[in-house]
Amino acid sequence: MFNNLLNRTQEFLINKLPDMPPSMQEDYSKGRLNFSDSVYFIRYEVTDGANIVDLLHNDDAIVNGICNIARQKIKQGCSIMVDRITARAAYCAKGGTETVADVEYKPIADIASVCPAFANSELELDIAQLNTVQVPINAFCQEGEGVNGSKDGFILTAPKLITDAQELMLRLRVPNGTTIDGTTNRFFIEIALRGSEIRVK
Repeated sequence: MFNNLLNRTQEFLINKLPDMPPSMQEDYSKGRLNFSDSVYFIRYEVTDGANIVDLLHNDDAIVNGICNIARQKIKQGCSIMVDRITARAAYCAKGGTETVADVEYKPIADIASVCPAFANSELELDIAQLNTVQVPINAFCQEGEGVNGSKDGFILTAPKLITDAQELMLRLRVPNGTTIDGTTNRFFIEIALRGSEIRVK
């Protein structure tokens, strides 16, 4: 049904078919599924964030250049095996007219000296209310190939399956007693979930 040139992530995805909705299993058995590289992302302003900052919400809609995750779920009829997460950050002077869509996102390392609380925060990903990834934001500071991946990226040694029925939660945990101080600057974050997706042809 598929050729023998599947990459590691695609093999993980096929092996997880029993965990996917029955309709998708049927589509697979009838050869109606296609693989594609896929990225689900959110850009969000985190100025003055403290404690826990929720990046996804139940009333989110797909907005070009800002978010392609609606109501905390991926596209209907799809399942993705996430093998890499990327994070970038941006900031601008307070009082400016910039929005999440028109600031320049750069490596997390570029923001460490401007807002240490931001760079020292943790990123959490929950899938169907199960905490599956918890990683320091500064893990995305590699300047080249490293143990966990390339610049801006964190490679998951155990890729994570997300189906269209599962609710996602993305959180930024700001260190206790600190805030992403917005006295002089505004701050933004971009998180992208990357991997191989399977969908109906």
